[in-house]
Amino acid sequence: MIKVLRKQARKAARRFDAWTVEAFNPVYPHRHSGRR
Repeated sequence: MIKVLRKQARKAARRFDAWTVEAFNPVYPHRHSGRR
């Protein structure tokens, strides 16, 4: 169950990180995680 949630969370996190990085730090590479 946790594995499934993790897979979904990873997919959502990737999309979330994309706009989060753009919003907070456009200079940051997109592949990098938005959380520090």
